[in-house]
Amino acid sequence: MLYTILSLLVFFWFVGFLMHVGGPLIHTILLLAGIIYLVDLIRGRRAV
Repeated sequence: MLYTILSLLVFFWFVGFLMHVGGPLIHTILLLAGIIYLVDLIRGRRAV
C-alpha cells in the first residue's frame, strides 16, 4: 500500500510539473513522496 501511495504522489507531481499547475504544491507532493520512500526504507521490508 505504501508503494501505491508513493506511486500516486510521484504521478501527480509529474503531471503537475508537465502542465505547469499547482505552483509550490508540486514540490510539496514530491517532498511527501520522498518522505514516504525514506520511511519505507528505514522500516525495511517485511515478509508477507
